[in-house]
Order: sequence, then structure tokens, then C-alpha cells
Amino acid sequence: MVIADDTPILRHGIAAPVDAGEFPKADTRHASLLVMHGTKGNRFHNIARLQRAIESCKDLATWVYENYEQAAATKFLADADFVLVAYAQAHNHTVVTHETPGYGFDVKIPNACKWMEVPVVSPFQMLANEKVKLILSK
Repeated sequence: MVIADDTPILRHGIAAPVDAGEFPKADTRHASLLVMHGTKGNRFHNIARLQRAIESCKDLATWVYENYEQAAATKFLADADFVLVAYAQAHNHTVVTHETPGYGFDVKIPNACKWMEVPVVSPFQMLANEKVKLILSK
């Protein structure tokens, strides 16, 4: 399948640039993130949501291929982290992760989130922000 600008669409709506070489396949266990609301509500609203997610996937894939080695890009794009960041950007969500920003071979979630302007917090920050209380009792 190809969309208007000649960008191939991989399984489950994940896109990558045409000149990126051999495209990785999506992790099917997490592919439902892109279509999790696909069966409810207004059909056109859901198509618009999916289109935003696909555009975010294209933008993120292009950035990864331009800034990382082929092996690191292939690994990241085949992982659920790629879909998670793109989906969060498309739907104005915050990503919660233990990963810290880093510079090296692997694409780190916080680095991808920073480029996509997606808020990212640690699990402990999220718990504090949500004012979660742990109550132990017998």
C-alpha cells in the first residue's frame, strides 16, 4: 500500500521513508495502538485520528533514519517504542518510561520524544503528578 507522497505503508499503518532501505516489520503485539479506537464512535473521526498517527510515524521514521545508523534505526522502527512515541505525539499524550536520554547507538525513547515534542516523565514523576497514595493496611 502507498499513500499520496509515495511513502510505503508497512503492516498496521506504520510508515517509513522510501529511500530508507529495507523496511522493518512492525511488532504485531503492539500494533493495535494505532487502531485502538477504530471500532467506536464516528467513523470519519477515527480515520482522522489514524491519519494523524500515520503522519507522526512518517515524521519519526524520517528523523530516525536521518540521525541514526541503519541497524539502530531498523531496531527502533521494528519495536513498539516507535509506535508508542508516534501515537503519543499524534494524540497529545505523555510518555511514561524508565529510559533516560542518551547518545550512542540505540534510539532512546526520551530522545525521540524530545524531537517529536512529546512530554516524557518517569514512572515516579507520573505517580507524584497524579498524587497517587499507597496505603498499606491489614
